[in-house]
Amino acid sequence: MILKRNRLGIAVALAAVLALASCSQDELADGGNMLPDGQYPLEIASATLTVEGSEQPWTKVGENVDGTGSEFREGDAIRVSLNDKTATYTYDGSAWTSDTPLYWQSTQQATVNAWYPANGSVSLANQSSSLAYVLKGSGDGSYQSGVNLTFTHQLAKVRVVLTGDKASDVTQVEIYSYTTCTHSQGTISTDGASQDWITMHQADYNGTKYWEANVVPGTITPDKFIRLNGSSVATVSGITDLAAGSMYTVNLNVEAADPGYTIDADGTYQVYTAEGLQAWAAAMQGSEDPNLNCTLTADITLTGTNNWTPVGNYNYPYSGTFDGAGHTISGMNISSSSAQGFIARLSGTVKNLTITNALVSGANNIGGIVGQAAQGSKIIGCAFSGTVKGTTGVGGIVGDANGCNVTACWSTAEATASMPMLGCIAGSSMQSTYTACYWENTTTTAGIGEDTDAGVIHVGDNNVTWITAMNAMNNALESVNKDYRWTVNDNSDKDEVPLVLVPVDEN
Repeated sequence: MILKRNRLGIAVALAAVLALASCSQDELADGGNMLPDGQYPLEIASATLTVEGSEQPWTKVGENVDGTGSEFREGDAIRVSLNDKTATYTYDGSAWTSDTPLYWQSTQQATVNAWYPANGSVSLANQSSSLAYVLKGSGDGSYQSGVNLTFTHQLAKVRVVLTGDKASDVTQVEIYSYTTCTHSQGTISTDGASQDWITMHQADYNGTKYWEANVVPGTITPDKFIRLNGSSVATVSGITDLAAGSMYTVNLNVEAADPGYTIDADGTYQVYTAEGLQAWAAAMQGSEDPNLNCTLTADITLTGTNNWTPVGNYNYPYSGTFDGAGHTISGMNISSSSAQGFIARLSGTVKNLTITNALVSGANNIGGIVGQAAQGSKIIGCAFSGTVKGTTGVGGIVGDANGCNVTACWSTAEATASMPMLGCIAGSSMQSTYTACYWENTTTTAGIGEDTDAGVIHVGDNNVTWITAMNAMNNALESVNKDYRWTVNDNSDKDEVPLVLVPVDEN
């Protein structure tokens, strides 16, 4: 993105021609420099805003039609000070007048000060209808001539230009800054004020659409500065500070966000980001037949707490095929009272998936890969490393298996339960088949909490090593999964993840 920084201003002539009568020595009070009270009113000949740059100067209460300047408009009011007295002057479209005008008290030249707005409080929060301004001005004059007031801007202007395929989809642009400020005779203070998102004004100058707002000068946070449609925060570069009286143009290219997945002709999701994985799961929430197939094409990291909504439920189990394709999901965190796991209830297939650094907690039927596995479901070539905990039916791979086939899976889960039916592979099991499944941990004493341990072997018993486990699991995969094989993990996490799944041509 490109940012332009201009010094700004504009001259707004009021074309007030004054005809002031001179006074004779006899009219001077006390024969000196003092003038009689109430006889020589202050006349404002013009109000000028200093031009501080050549491109699109800006100011006051309304931008002109092409955005190259601004102008005082009828009804605008400024506060004016002369000889320690103040009064409000209002612009009627051609001149500045006051119901309680100020008067010259001396024949000597004096400085007249002015500021806008006339009161001291300024709301900056919502500029969608009109921009906010703070101006500070002064001018020298005397009782014999009108005073030309020169104003300077006390706020900075930010103008956003959107381009790209999705620019037309943006209906709101916001900027992060102080939502209120006060001023004393034009000098800004943010004491007691707070920062939040400010709604910007949309304008169209010469066919180009802009979003703009006037904000308090100062240091900005580049990665929390511009927000689109109330959610998408854009990071800007090349700008750290805003100066009073300057304009900054921010060009943003708005393109469609990468969804993190593609969908094949047969409806299979090809997922490569956490957002894509969440989108696959969300597409089935509330469905009476959650069956969308999914294949991972990259490792996925989930962040935060309660960051995964399990797929399927007791009434409507997941009946599709989830293929991890040898990839890993790390950081999964689930906490709920119902059956929980990456898949809450399964009647289909989960294969070639490793889940690490995970926490799954709840009440009954808590599993790292599957909470409940129904009749005919399959779990093939899967692994779990992390924590599973609940009341009963707690297992590293599956919490409750009923007629499920589990093949070539391993677990190093730290599994705990307050009641029986706790196992590092399966918590409770009925009429299920386990082939070449291995486990190792320090919190459980069984591979299966209920039912026999047939087909489930503890690494460390009878000289069984992870090499032994790898060879046995790969032999089992020959008949059900010819594409992937387990191999030894040589990375730093090998104690928690002793084996990794790789495609056959990499083994």
